[in-house]
Amino acid sequence: KWLYVSFKVNKLPKNHVVDRYFEAVKPLGVQSDGKGLELYFSDNEQLNKDFLPLSHRNNFVAFVIGASYYTKRLPTQKIIEFCEHIPLPIVLIGGKEDEKAAQEIEQYFAVKKPTFILNYCAKLSLMQSAWIVSQADYVYGHDTGLMHIAAAFKKKIYAIFGGTTPELGLYPYETPHLIIENKELSCRPCSRLGKKQCPKKHFKCMQELNNMALHQ
Repeated sequence: KWLYVSFKVNKLPKNHVVDRYFEAVKPLGVQSDGKGLELYFSDNEQLNKDFLPLSHRNNFVAFVIGASYYTKRLPTQKIIEFCEHIPLPIVLIGGKEDEKAAQEIEQYFAVKKPTFILNYCAKLSLMQSAWIVSQADYVYGHDTGLMHIAAAFKKKIYAIFGGTTPELGLYPYETPHLIIENKELSCRPCSRLGKKQCPKKHFKCMQELNNMALHQ
């Protein structure tokens, strides 16, 4: 990974990191069941469909707008551009650090599509957010933990990569997905886990993403 990030020399295995872990424990007799990732709710972690307003009760898309590092997250204006091309109502998911961006997105659509955006950022626990993901028709999100939670529910995922790349081995596992990334940049990946700012100061990996690519 150091060679790949520092010098763009990719000597990594081609398979997912989950399968790399299974190869490591194979001598111990541990094998994959071939069913992909799994996540289970306790009784008090599951919400009810009535928890959602009527506008989002039948069909909706979950958009996980947060990410652990700046270089893994779309700028707010880009998220708005992407949302404009999503045909179903959207539920925004994120933490307290995503509140400002979520409010900006919510306010942008408030007049022309008043029931389009449902903002749950900083309002749900992790497992409640996972429940929302489990109920969504499909999921948009960055290279984050909730992307992998969506994979556990076999959701179709539009996975958005900026400063990191799928070749690091952390793309959606065993679920239908489309990778959205800028492959034209020689500076990617700029890090293994993400950075607090773009090292090149241009942030082209996110700023130049084409929102129409989400509908391939």
